[in-house]
Amino acid sequence: MENSSYNGAYLAGDIRLNNTVGIFKIEPIPRQAHGGYTGAGHTLSLRGGQAQTTSTGAAGGAVIIVGGAAGGSGNNNGGDVTITAGAPTGSGTRGRIFFDYDALPTSDPVVKGQLWRSGTALHISAGP
Repeated sequence: MENSSYNGAYLAGDIRLNNTVGIFKIEPIPRQAHGGYTGAGHTLSLRGGQAQTTSTGAAGGAVIIVGGAAGGSGNNNGGDVTITAGAPTGSGTRGRIFFDYDALPTSDPVVKGQLWRSGTALHISAGP
């Protein structure tokens, strides 16, 4: 675990569970655990690795979220992937889910499953 006042704490290197059974969870600790009793919760950022920058550079690392594969010899379902905005308290509103509007292609990228937009209409490409 490395720590800096600018970036907060982060894990460096590979995280492997080997044959551990259970749930693997990465989450920021509640604010009250560090004496911050008011204000928004801590942000959790999941980001691909930065590419090499000492010469002409290279592409940045992707972030891939995959549901767990089914196991066994039966007809078992694979794991879902869910994106859910944060729940409100009292009369607050649920958190929002954002896509980077300006980063979405404005014509069909012909890559099955890739999001794209036509004006303000959101589409999912069917591929070639």
